[in-house]
Amino acid sequence: MSLHVNLLPTRQQRRVPCYLENVLRVVAVALALVAFFWQASRYPAQPNSDDAYISFRYAENLAHGQGLVFNPGERVEGYTNLLWVVLLAGLHRLGADTPRAAYLLSLLLGAITIALVSVWPARLAPLLQGLARAEGKVRPWVDRPGLVVWGAAGALLLGCSHAFAFHAVQGLETTLMAVLVSVALLALNPRSRRPGWVSAAAFVLAMLTRPEGLLLFLVVAAAFALSLENTSRRARFHEFVPCAAALAAYGCFLAWRVWYYGTLVPNTFFAKRAALAADVASGIAYVADWVVGGSGAVVAVACLVIALVLGCRVVLAWPFLLLGVHAAAVVTTGGDFFPLGRFFVPLAPLAAVLAALACVLIPALLWRSSGAPRPLVWAVQGVAMLAAGAALAVPGLHQAGSAEAEYAQFTGKWVHLGRVLKGALPAGTTIALSPVGAIPYFSGLPTIDILGLTDAHVARVPADPTIARKGHQKHDGAYILSRKPTVLVLGNGVIVSRDRARPGELWWWPNAGFVADSRLVPGQRLDWWREGRSLSYEADIEANPEFARVYRPALLPLQDGFELLFWRRLPESAPRLGTR
Repeated sequence: MSLHVNLLPTRQQRRVPCYLENVLRVVAVALALVAFFWQASRYPAQPNSDDAYISFRYAENLAHGQGLVFNPGERVEGYTNLLWVVLLAGLHRLGADTPRAAYLLSLLLGAITIALVSVWPARLAPLLQGLARAEGKVRPWVDRPGLVVWGAAGALLLGCSHAFAFHAVQGLETTLMAVLVSVALLALNPRSRRPGWVSAAAFVLAMLTRPEGLLLFLVVAAAFALSLENTSRRARFHEFVPCAAALAAYGCFLAWRVWYYGTLVPNTFFAKRAALAADVASGIAYVADWVVGGSGAVVAVACLVIALVLGCRVVLAWPFLLLGVHAAAVVTTGGDFFPLGRFFVPLAPLAAVLAALACVLIPALLWRSSGAPRPLVWAVQGVAMLAAGAALAVPGLHQAGSAEAEYAQFTGKWVHLGRVLKGALPAGTTIALSPVGAIPYFSGLPTIDILGLTDAHVARVPADPTIARKGHQKHDGAYILSRKPTVLVLGNGVIVSRDRARPGELWWWPNAGFVADSRLVPGQRLDWWREGRSLSYEADIEANPEFARVYRPALLPLQDGFELLFWRRLPESAPRLGTR
C-alpha cells in the first residue's frame, strides 16, 4: 500500500463528521495539559526563581505610585520584561498577591499556548495546498489526511516538554512571551507569511515583554520582504504598513526608556555582558546544554527530517531561519544560568509543531519508493512520538527529583529571610546583598545590589573573567562600601548555630534551607570560622580595609537555635537611615 496519501483532506473527506476532529483535538489538548500540570506540580506551588521577585518589587512600586523603580527615587531598569511587570502591577492594584498571581498566570498562559499549538497546522493548510499544486503531485506525508492529527501531536509534545513546564513555574515572563510569539506567528498570512495587523500587534507586545521580540519580528519581516521581489512599489508599501506601525510603536517605547531611565537598553544588558569571546564561549555551552538536555536534540532531528523529506526549497524554511537566528543571538549574548534553556522556551511551541511534523513524516523517509502497511506506518509514527516525548520530558524529570531541596536552599531560604528581616530591622534600613529578589521584596528595605542588576554603576564595571557564572561577573566592593549600607547579607545568607559549639565559635550550615511551611532543613554542618568561605564576587568586600574597620558580625535569631549571620555597620559610623 502506498504512502502517497494527501495530508490535506479532500472535499469528500471533509464530510467525515467534524465532531470527530474536535474530539481528537480536545482529547489531545487534555492529555497535554495533564502532562504539563503534572510536571509543573513537581515544583513548589509558588514562583521558583529569585529573579522573579525583582519584577514583583518593580510591579508593586508601580502599583503604589512610586514608578517603575526598584528603590524609590532611583531610576534603574533592572528588569527586561516591561509588559509582565505592568500586568502584575495591574493585578496587584486589583488586590492580588503578586507572587501567587504570577505563578497562576504563568501556568494559565502555558495552557493557552498548548491549545494554540493544536490548531497551528490548520493555519498552514493554504500553504501546504499551494505546495502540492506547485509540484503537481501528492507528497508522501503520512498514512491519512491529518492536519488535526499533526496539531494534536504538537500539543502533546509541548505538554511533554519539561523545560516548558519548569519555566512556567518560575514566576517570570517566559510563558507570556511564548503565547505572544505563537499568536504573532499564527496570525501571519499563511500564503505570503505577511505580518498583518494582528500579527504586528502581537509582535509589539512580544517586544515589550522580552528584548529578543524585536529580533524575531525583524527576521519575519525580512523573510516576507524577500518574497516581494515581483510586486509593485505601491503593493510593497501597502503590505508593510503593519510592520512600519509596529516599528513606530517600538520606537515610542525606546524614546520613553531614554526619557525615563536615560539609556537606550536596560541596565540588565550591562550587568550580564562580558567580553565577546567569553560570552560566545558561554553561549555555545548554553546551546550545547540545551541540545544535550533533549529539547535541542529534538528540534535538530526534526529540522533534518523535514529537510530530507520536503527538500531544501520547502516553504517551511522560514521557521528554520527563525530558530537559527535566535540560536545565534543566544550564543552572542552568552545565555544565562537558568537550566533547561530558558531563552529557547518562547519558541518551544514552534519547535513542537516542527517536531510533530517530523514524526508524521518519518515513514515517508523510510519508504521513499514503496508503500508500507498502515499498521506499520502508525507504529513508526507512534514510536517517533514516544521517543520525542521522552527526550523532552525525561532529562527534566530527572532534574526535578532534587527540585524541592534546591528551592529550599535558595529561593525558599531567601523568602523566609526577607520576612524575618522585615520584622527585625527598622524601616529604611539599607541592606546590601547579592540575591536581590525575594529578600528585598519581602523585607521592603532599600537595597544595594552587589551584582549590579539593579545598580547602574556596578552593571558597567568590567566583568571579572575568573567568574564563569553568567550574570554574576560584575562586582565592585569598594563602591558597595562607599554607599554605606547599614547591613551586609553576604554568602547568600549564612545560616549558623551555637548549639554545642566551642565558645566564640559557630556551626555553619551551608546547605540549610526552608521548605514550603517555613520549616528549616539544616543539612551539612561545618565550622564557620575555620571552613567558611566567601562568594567569589563578594571577596573584594571582605578584603577591603573599610569592611574590617566599620562592620561587625551580628546574629539574627531564626528558629530552633538557628541564626542568620550578617554584618552590621558600627553605630558611630552609620549614616542616617534611608540615605546613601
